[in-house]
Amino acid sequence: MRAMHRPAMVLEINSVDIHPGREAAFEQAFAQCIPLLLRVEGCRGATLLRCVEHPGRYMVQVEWNRLSDHVDGYPATAEAAEIRSLLRPLIARAEPMHFEAAGDRGITPRPTSPA
Repeated sequence: MRAMHRPAMVLEINSVDIHPGREAAFEQAFAQCIPLLLRVEGCRGATLLRCVEHPGRYMVQVEWNRLSDHVDGYPATAEAAEIRSLLRPLIARAEPMHFEAAGDRGITPRPTSPA
């Protein structure tokens, strides 16, 4: 079986705490942000995950072609301004981080089951 290989990318991960009682509003606002993000040069996609132990905590993952697409290009875009206006009023705390695959260990394909 050949390993799947995707081109290098940077994964932005934000641990986000939402103001109590605003979780549904945050999820709806994030859904509105996805098409905005996808219009930004270098953005490959975004995912929202809710913490099982702490329902008001989320992990926001955004895939970028390069770190510069996020830190240099994105902040000055109209899309970034709109995303900030949608999300910031709902966020109590956010901790952003950037990651890249470590060697060939970054993406592991799932084995396929025989037919």
